[in-house]
Amino acid sequence: MQIVNTYTLNPGQCHLCAGNRTPVIDTLRDIDRHGWEGRLYICFECAGGMAQLIGWAPPDKHEDMVELAASLKKKNTALEKKVASLKKFEEAVKELA
Repeated sequence: MQIVNTYTLNPGQCHLCAGNRTPVIDTLRDIDRHGWEGRLYICFECAGGMAQLIGWAPPDKHEDMVELAASLKKKNTALEKKVASLKKFEEAVKELA
């Protein structure tokens, strides 16, 4: 597969939506079945929709999620330290009782 800026072969449209937006993914596959003959192209919009269906995120959202994960990891580490400190405090109180 490759990304191209023009539809060089027929039918010159996205196989899924029949649109002709560019750039487009050229699958490098030629087909002749079910009334469709020619190169199989998939536009970015359709490819993005398929990616979302299987749980993939666009690059900008992925970066946001990576940053959020790092922030949550730091907060989790701080909370784990507080829990450890509270456990020590709890043990000390039990020894006094």
